[in-house]
Amino acid sequence: MDKAAFLCATRHARKNCVTVSMDRLDFLAPIGEGYIVEIKTHINYVARSSIEIEPNVSAEDTLSGKQVEACHAYFTPVALDSAGANLLLFHNLSFKEKENTSDSRQERNATRNALRKELTSTHFLLALCL
Repeated sequence: MDKAAFLCATRHARKNCVTVSMDRLDFLAPIGEGYIVEIKTHINYVARSSIEIEPNVSAEDTLSGKQVEACHAYFTPVALDSAGANLLLFHNLSFKEKENTSDSRQERNATRNALRKELTSTHFLLALCL
């Protein structure tokens, strides 16, 4: 998934990129031996020097043809210059574009944080029961 996110970011930025964070890796279904695995990436958000990318992994049982969504996550790569310093990619964004993208980013972060709290409390309760 990290390699797919790297390829997506590098292709979009046309610069060297490295992953600085990965958030919320959800395993949705098991991938069996002999399954065909496909990773599709989506760019969710573009900032001045970073990109939020969501790789989605699907798997297909080669015998039955049944397809399942196996997992997904959120990766944040940043672009680097030749010296390894953070590189500004999208410095030509207008104020309105920055305002709109930061609002949607704040909404996504709030949604993820709410889900994380819900899952954490659920897992904590399960651990207490065991």
